[in-house]
Amino acid sequence: MNMEQPLLKEQSRSVFELLASDSEKASPPMSWGRARNLTGFWMLGLCNNFAYVVMLSAAYDILTEEEKAANGTNTTTVAPISTSAPLTLMTSEISPNNKTTVYLECNKIGTGAILLADILPTLLIKLTAPWYMQKIKYWIRVVLTVLFALASFLIVGLSEVIWANIFGVVCASISAGVGEITFLSLSTFYHRDVVSTWSSGTGGAGIFGALAYAAITALVSPRVTLYIFTVIPVIMGLSYFLLLTSYEKTADLLPAKSDESMLIKKELTLLAKLGLVKPLLKYMIPLTTVYFCEYFINQGLHELLYFYKIWIVKSEQYRWYQVIYQLGVFISRSSVNCFQIKKLWILPILQIPSEHREFSLGVATLGDSIGIAAAGAVAIPSHNRLCDLRLKM
Repeated sequence: MNMEQPLLKEQSRSVFELLASDSEKASPPMSWGRARNLTGFWMLGLCNNFAYVVMLSAAYDILTEEEKAANGTNTTTVAPISTSAPLTLMTSEISPNNKTTVYLECNKIGTGAILLADILPTLLIKLTAPWYMQKIKYWIRVVLTVLFALASFLIVGLSEVIWANIFGVVCASISAGVGEITFLSLSTFYHRDVVSTWSSGTGGAGIFGALAYAAITALVSPRVTLYIFTVIPVIMGLSYFLLLTSYEKTADLLPAKSDESMLIKKELTLLAKLGLVKPLLKYMIPLTTVYFCEYFINQGLHELLYFYKIWIVKSEQYRWYQVIYQLGVFISRSSVNCFQIKKLWILPILQIPSEHREFSLGVATLGDSIGIAAAGAVAIPSHNRLCDLRLKM
């Protein structure tokens, strides 16, 4: 009976005492190891999403280059006059009174097709990976992420046919999908602050990737730009293997001792995993809606929104649209470190139990991918319909 008294006393503590204790432990003094982990997850977020972002920024260039190759010309003309009339809608015509009417210029294939190639493999991975990914050691997952990212830049840079370019984009998608579910699951073994630095890193990938692509292509060709970007997967591998602290590199090790009590890692059953999905829907549905709206505008409409007869050509306008969009993404994803919720007791109430977090974080990432895939699917017929209207400039 005496042995049970401490346990009963512990259980009788109020929930607010526990939450207060939890909030006090949430921000321990900065140490060298913790600084390495925060920096490491920021770099992993940056590198993981970099290829995905670059492929979206390069979408217009990929499609334009393919149409030029199919038309047997490598020359470049000032937009919106196209040299590949058989493959695009007619952009201008001369009326009987010798007045030229200029119409909206369209690629035969819209950038929504690149978006689908860039997101569907990621969606497939996220749908299936939570059921088996925990059985694969983390270092193996990271190596696969690095190799697929490297392959994406090389394949798109070297290829001259559309199917090879699409395959390169698919490789970028596989890399981003495996990496996202891997690093978010890995974050459960580190201090909770690494999630915010990962988020900031993914936002940084957007602005840095789009800006670097737009800036470098102003100096060299898109192909050379992609070759330069092969350094990014290398940085990703170095960030994981050298920058992160080494106490947690495989899925079969115990979580690090932090503000949570030491837990024995138990593999969830299939039924238990299915049961965890339903309560996550209230987070996933709003996430899906937001990403659908974002990417429908970004990849479905931006391609057709350009200024006629200005100093910057259409392809460059598209690249800088991506930069502006990604700047907003970076600001929003970094805001967690600027605008903090003071009532920290609210957040622990909303938490998932510790033993469920690794699986649940992986499943929750489905929301954005479903929204992006839906946006790509809607963007293609929307692009075709707008082009069929033959809108006058």
